[in-house]
Amino acid sequence: MRADTPVHCWVPDPETLARTDYRSKKELTGDVRLVEAGGDCCACCGTHLTRTGEVGLIKIISFAHYKSGMRLAVACGQRAYDAVAGIWADTEAAGRLLSSPVGSLTPALERLQNGEAALKARLAALQNTLAAACAEAAVPGTPAVLWVDGADGDGLRRVATAITAKTNAPCCTLGPGGQGLAYALAAAPGGDVRETCKALNAAYQGRGGGKPGFCQGSLAEGSFEQVKAFLLKSLLLREKVAEAPTEAG
Repeated sequence: MRADTPVHCWVPDPETLARTDYRSKKELTGDVRLVEAGGDCCACCGTHLTRTGEVGLIKIISFAHYKSGMRLAVACGQRAYDAVAGIWADTEAAGRLLSSPVGSLTPALERLQNGEAALKARLAALQNTLAAACAEAAVPGTPAVLWVDGADGDGLRRVATAITAKTNAPCCTLGPGGQGLAYALAAAPGGDVRETCKALNAAYQGRGGGKPGFCQGSLAEGSFEQVKAFLLKSLLLREKVAEAPTEAG
């Protein structure tokens, strides 16, 4: 665009058209309108400027492979300026959050990601310790329903599976999550908790599922006491629930 070259639009006679090299998506017959700009010549019936510089600023917003070519989303003129200004403002805002100037956001994000990975590793180690403690307190052969405050979905899974491995009995762990409660449901060896999971979701507006040996999800309705009572009547019928130290009434 900086070259500001002229845009030439014309309809050549058939003989000139036949010896002219131009782009076209399909074979054309009759009068063909050609447009030449910046060294490119193509068949086009659209509206064009007099010179390429009249387009102004050009900003490629996005691109994607499409069939055998590339599809671009492009803003021109004032729209391109507004797009660049918006991107710059967004970048400055991100820099303030990261305490890093524009131009140095990539290393700042890398540091943030590395720190997050380290925190996740520490959290996993702490949740393994919690799972081991809960399993140690569990009674062999006795199913368990317990509240594990502060554990995320992975923590609920670790505690439930650790208790089941210790007791050889089913276990359901619950904690805050989603719009209400998060749950992890582990089956006894050879058991299948999928039907219980479906019933639990239906009773308390839940979402989730899994495999025969383990299901996980969240419940939009119901308190811990209600869910515990529900499990006593379904999964844990005729069994006494082990009261774990982390259980909250």
